[in-house]
Amino acid sequence: MPDNPEYLQGVIERLTFYSEETGYTVARLKVPKAQDLITIVGNFANIQAGQYALLRGRSHHATGKRL
Repeated sequence: MPDNPEYLQGVIERLTFYSEETGYTVARLKVPKAQDLITIVGNFANIQAGQYALLRGRSHHATGKRL
C-alpha cells in the first residue's frame, strides 16, 4: 500500500543546511501545538528562517519524524 502524503504548516525556525546551487535544504519547522521541531528535507527555492511554509511530503520510516 503506498504512503499517503502528509501536510504540515508552520514557521521555518532555522536552516541547518542550504545549498544555493541545488536548493537542497535541511531545516527545522515549528508546527503549531507541537512540542518539538520537525526536520524537513528537500529542494526549496529561496527558503528563509522566519518564513511561513505549507509543505507536502512523506515521513521517512528509518529516520523518524522528518518530512
